Amino acid sequence: MKWTVLILVLLICSNVFAANDFVSDMSRLVLGDFLIYSGRNSEREQMLESGFNLPGFLPYNGEHLSNSVIGDNYHVFKTYFSISKDLADKNLTLYISRFDMPVIIRINGILIYRKGLRSDADGVYSTADLPAADVPVGDGLIEYGKENFLVIEVFPHHETSPLPELSIAEYKSNAAKIFFKNLFDIYLVLAAQFIALLVAVFYLYLFIFRGEYRELKYIIFSFLSFSFILAYANIGFSFDSDSYLALYIITRCFQTLSIALFFLFILESVELFLKQKKYIVIGIIILGIVCSVFLALQKDKDSVNQAFSVIANVYLTPLSLLCICLPVISIIKNKNLKSFPFLLTALVSITASLRDMMLLRSSVQPLFWFAPYAYLFIIIVIFGILLREMKKKELELINSRVEIMLSQIQPHFLYNSLSVIKYLCDTDPQKAKETVVEFSSYLRNNLDSLAQNKLIPFEKELSHTEIYLKIEKKRFDDFLTVVYDINAKDFKLPALTLQPVVENAVKHGISSRENGGTVAIYSDETENEYIVTVVDDGVGFNDIQLEFEKDRSHIGIENVRNRLASMCNGKMEIESKPDFGTTVVITVPKNKGGKL
Repeated sequence: MKWTVLILVLLICSNVFAANDFVSDMSRLVLGDFLIYSGRNSEREQMLESGFNLPGFLPYNGEHLSNSVIGDNYHVFKTYFSISKDLADKNLTLYISRFDMPVIIRINGILIYRKGLRSDADGVYSTADLPAADVPVGDGLIEYGKENFLVIEVFPHHETSPLPELSIAEYKSNAAKIFFKNLFDIYLVLAAQFIALLVAVFYLYLFIFRGEYRELKYIIFSFLSFSFILAYANIGFSFDSDSYLALYIITRCFQTLSIALFFLFILESVELFLKQKKYIVIGIIILGIVCSVFLALQKDKDSVNQAFSVIANVYLTPLSLLCICLPVISIIKNKNLKSFPFLLTALVSITASLRDMMLLRSSVQPLFWFAPYAYLFIIIVIFGILLREMKKKELELINSRVEIMLSQIQPHFLYNSLSVIKYLCDTDPQKAKETVVEFSSYLRNNLDSLAQNKLIPFEKELSHTEIYLKIEKKRFDDFLTVVYDINAKDFKLPALTLQPVVENAVKHGISSRENGGTVAIYSDETENEYIVTVVDDGVGFNDIQLEFEKDRSHIGIENVRNRLASMCNGKMEIESKPDFGTTVVITVPKNKGGKL
């Protein structure tokens, strides 16, 4: 019986040598015919003392690992290999494919690779899925023409993935193999994160500094892009430290928040549940924060995964289904085909997540995971949608400026102004010259405003308004009285904001009154905003007349209101009473108009 066992052992060892012999006519030796020992971490010290020769090793055929207790599993793989002396002058390296568990590798008793452990003995996680790597093998590490002893220790908590590929080849060959192995799983994901960072910063900048893009969906998209970066922050980071748990919690938290933000963006875009939207947004945000806190309270990687599994079932899965339902409802109910891209991105995201979850449950390590690329697809599609909206908005602003400029250069105003100049040429030539200069300055300022897509100093707008009033004053004389009370002027607002309001007051308020009247312009500031007020004691109007005037007025007061809101988050309020006059209040927030 003893002789039979000895013969079997010798046969096994001879097969190992035969299968793992690297000779000169080979380009790569893929190591195989491993023996495996499965036990617990408490057995490791005894294993080390025996030189990895404890009884219980069995042939390993590439099957998944079997773990008896979560967090207390210890497996040892060992094999023998030889390298021909003819290859002694070659620059050989050991290729190590991706491990998803803590690992220690030795050749001839020398430790050459260790990842995922705080120390050699405790087997505690401190890194993510490890990237493919290589380790030089040469003189001092291996013996050419003789057998060499390779030992691999792994410390899985719950992972059951089989032993990944280990092979020996020249450095150039292994470097190329490592690049392509890590390309989709790490390098392209890092590139996608960089793109997401640029997108996030770009839209955050637009939201903060460009008033016309101060909409909720822009800031949501910026946060969504940041969330994608942090959701996969552990990609490409391989370090042995207690801090890894914190990083792992961060990734799970932002994977949770990114789904919530995606849902909120769709909700904001499809124009459904407008009355209930406020409460839906608050509820989603509160639940997302609660889930993140729940994840942050976990003590180890296994408990984080278990907590995330619960969150996926009770929070993320319903949200994902709603991400599909909202566009479908919008398309069917509102005939809104613009919601189709949201439906497509939601379907791609859910399909990618389901595929990755199935592979995880079966402990299969794919060439790459789909989920990060599904996120990137979402960001690219939304970026395209918002970019199209931005171009449309820019065109609308240009048309708005053209409309206002044309409204300011009206035939009746030109005729009246030229008539005044003609009259003054006969009665007061010097005043006629002054009026020509003022009239030309007025026209030039209107033309300049056409190309102005930024906020301008209030003083410049006030100066333009004063020129207009000087011309009108020459026409109306004592019929028009102008009062200025300027207590704040160091701020900015859109071009052609004040002057159209004042012209409206003169044209529709004062000129329609038998005895004329007064236009007063006030400016002041509070702790949070600048206030410009235009008051006239003209004929005034009621609400019905106001709507009528919006349609027929060449001044375009509604246009001014829209530009105030879009460019500096300002607002304009109009209060009027027939036979008593009109008050227009323009408000510019200090954090938007700002000091000069």
